[in-house]
Amino acid sequence: MQAPKIYSTAIAAEWIDYNRHLRDAYYCLVLSYASDALMDRVGLDAAYRQRSACTLYTLEQHMHFLHEVMDSDRLDVHVRLLAADRKRIHAAFDFYCARYS
Repeated sequence: MQAPKIYSTAIAAEWIDYNRHLRDAYYCLVLSYASDALMDRVGLDAAYRQRSACTLYTLEQHMHFLHEVMDSDRLDVHVRLLAADRKRIHAAFDFYCARYS
């Protein structure tokens, strides 16, 4: 069973390098937006953050590039919650693009 899709985006032209590939830094940007979507999904939305002055932040990040993402692709980000406690969420974000499905 595939993990639920949390975020989806088209690839913006300014994110592309000279080979028509997604620049490394923009994988991180997409991950950041997916993290925001996860916060919204679990109730840590803008209203909660305003009220509590609390949020999530990235402590550690590992990326594995299994396929290239091109300028014509769309990325879907799925999330797997690996562990959680009162103060932490350990999540894995998997990026999918239709060309490789």
